[in-house]
Amino acid sequence: MLADNTHNKSLHWIFTPLRSVKTSEFKRYAPRYLRGIEVNSMKHVFISYVSEDLEAVENLCKTLRSRGVEVWLDRDDIMPGEHWETAIRRAIADGAFFFACFSDHYHARERTYMNTELSIAVDEAKQRSGDRAWFIPVRLTQCEIPDRPIGGGETLRALQWVDLFSDWNTGLDRILHAIGVSALSELEQYTTEINAGRLIEQWCLLAEKPGALLSNTYYALKNTITNKALECGFVTKGIQLVWGEEPLRYPVAFEKADASNRSPLRFGDKVAILMKGKGYLVSRGRGYGINLAWSKTPNFQWLIGPENAIGEDLSTECVFRLFNTVVGECVLHYPRSNGVSLRWESDFHSGRVSEAPSWKRGHA
Repeated sequence: MLADNTHNKSLHWIFTPLRSVKTSEFKRYAPRYLRGIEVNSMKHVFISYVSEDLEAVENLCKTLRSRGVEVWLDRDDIMPGEHWETAIRRAIADGAFFFACFSDHYHARERTYMNTELSIAVDEAKQRSGDRAWFIPVRLTQCEIPDRPIGGGETLRALQWVDLFSDWNTGLDRILHAIGVSALSELEQYTTEINAGRLIEQWCLLAEKPGALLSNTYYALKNTITNKALECGFVTKGIQLVWGEEPLRYPVAFEKADASNRSPLRFGDKVAILMKGKGYLVSRGRGYGINLAWSKTPNFQWLIGPENAIGEDLSTECVFRLFNTVVGECVLHYPRSNGVSLRWESDFHSGRVSEAPSWKRGHA
């Protein structure tokens, strides 16, 4: 059991979606990058350049990789002892796109391996369907596109190019659009969705058997973004949360302040969160960061929402929000490459809130 103690600023959470959402609906309305699908399933992009332009090319590569695009560079991807031209031909043929980066440095060269790459790419382009762009000229400086024949009486100048020297960001957006990638990174897309009031319903409880959920019963607390369940780490001091791997364990129980053991969980219920073997998950107030801690005593500070669903039974099919009445915001997954990263976020489109709405205050 969790005691309601708002004066000691222990954890106060509320499960509060704008509406009751079934887990089966999540994959339907979530963006592709949040449905267990890679941001890009395309093959690599081959980038042809001269060594004097390496710095600019590496900046381009950094942006592409941040959007989930695999990049092929000769200096990084040709293995020691590998036949150079064979590796180049294979990489160009297997690439989803070919970027030819032109500059004053290119035109200053009398001889360059880039010309060999261009010849191979032109031959490859002739064999490809012309219904979408594959060979994309990129200008790093204000220079001429080479008057190199590409067949049919045309030259490279017949292809639309992208300029990066005049406005780098605009040029990058054009490149990303051309290859079918969002101009926003995965994290930026995620943040945009959150700020728009979407994807805040990202938690659900899983049981060994689907159906209605009961208090004082252990479940798996799953995040629908990571598609993993929250578990405790093994540190002896402080708090460590980890994403559990398969098979699922069931270490989380919700306790109700005003009900007997194993009573039905409903939207609007006041609950405490018990983590098996650790105690009750509490907040020490906003302070700095997420600021969570363990408590030996229960604090009934979580509500299951939304407002228009109060009284309805909670089941394994429901996706909900986690709202903390001390902080006055929801806790969400914050994407990063490793570990568990959580953040606070308002559950209203208008921004942060200083206090819970009236229906939430009535339960806090």
